[in-house]
Amino acid sequence: MKKLTFVLFCLAFSSFIFGQIEKMEPPFWYAGMHNSELQIMFYGKNIAQNEVTVSNNIVINNIQKTENPNYIFVTIDTKNSPAQELTFTFKNNGKVAFTKNYSLKQRRENSALRKGFDASDMIYLIMSD
Repeated sequence: MKKLTFVLFCLAFSSFIFGQIEKMEPPFWYAGMHNSELQIMFYGKNIAQNEVTVSNNIVINNIQKTENPNYIFVTIDTKNSPAQELTFTFKNNGKVAFTKNYSLKQRRENSALRKGFDASDMIYLIMSD
């Protein structure tokens, strides 16, 4: 029983010290978008103390850390990247603290050809006299 308690304590303490991702925005994205730069926000306890890398030869253009150590913003370039699963690796002092998978999904056929938002989508306020 003492061993189980110790193991659970160690797991809880390690996640407190090294952090885990509690939120990621956007949760996924699409391959082949017109603007190939994508900024992903990662949120987790003291996540900014980690170094970030990404798999599959995806280029990281920028890593922005804020005054709040619980946020990190990673800008990647998805130009000419197919739909695939990416793995973000967070390292602390050269050792892998944790990883997070991220999906670049396939867009629907002809989705870029759909009509966008314009003035015909607006409803104007009509006041009677």
